[in-house]
Amino acid sequence: MPIPFNSLTRYHYLKPSNYYAKSFASDFSMWFHAHDYIEIMYCDSGSFVFEINRDEQVVFSKTIRPGELVMITNDVYHKILTPDPCEIINIEFEICQGTDDVYSFDMQYLLSMSKGLKNIAAEPNGYAVIKSATDLRETLLSLIKILSLDSENFEDKLLSKLLVYQLFTLIGKSNSLSDEKIGIVYIRRALKYIHLNLFGELTVKNIAKEVGVSPSYLQRLFREHYQTHVYAYISSKRLEYAKDLLTNSQLPYKKIALSSGFHTYNQFLYVFKKMTGLSPGEYRKTAKNNKIDYAHADRGKYTAIPPKKPNP
Repeated sequence: MPIPFNSLTRYHYLKPSNYYAKSFASDFSMWFHAHDYIEIMYCDSGSFVFEINRDEQVVFSKTIRPGELVMITNDVYHKILTPDPCEIINIEFEICQGTDDVYSFDMQYLLSMSKGLKNIAAEPNGYAVIKSATDLRETLLSLIKILSLDSENFEDKLLSKLLVYQLFTLIGKSNSLSDEKIGIVYIRRALKYIHLNLFGELTVKNIAKEVGVSPSYLQRLFREHYQTHVYAYISSKRLEYAKDLLTNSQLPYKKIALSSGFHTYNQFLYVFKKMTGLSPGEYRKTAKNNKIDYAHADRGKYTAIPPKKPNP
């Protein structure tokens, strides 16, 4: 008889049993099946469809995208399908009982303290889909790496236990995030990646992959938070750098275009004119006319305010 996830006591712990990180071809499918262990499926790239079957009917179907995770906690019939190629990281955990195994830890305490895990345990359907799971990826891969050693070394087993504890702690943390907070997390990751690679090759596709979301979802986040699309944001940041070079250097326009991250001079001209209403030459002339040369400024125009005399 399977032990429900929400019925774990201080004497229960989770021990990794099966695992893989592999690629699936398009049109892969499996039979509906159920098991008495906890399963975690993380979408690393592409996408897969996760389905639940009850009474010989599909009652739930959802596309799982990069950075999203499915956690199956109860004895539910499920399967995955891959309409397109994808990569999945999967770990299954056996529910064990006792205190003398190196993997043993107080799972009940973790369930009682983690709001996100508590919500998963309270889920009556026996599964949870977690949207913001990108932070779990490295922990999952590290755990699989140490498990693949099949080591009897105490330190390796202890490291595995710590990674299991970290994994479920991160799952609880990720599941407690609201949709709004999740969006902010993704936006911050995207901005960091854009700023680090501003002068290199930037596409919506590679930014989305780095962040762990779909390109369409990334575009939606930028519209919601910046009222613009990703390419417009990138262009605005490249333009800021170009303006600074136009104002404070004598570099030729074509050199400025390439130095600012634009692929061609014509692209630079088009974007610059569209966003400023001026050509680069007109902007440079206007900027230099408005620039104050403090070394030759008329110091007579500036009057210093004398310090106040102290009160007697």
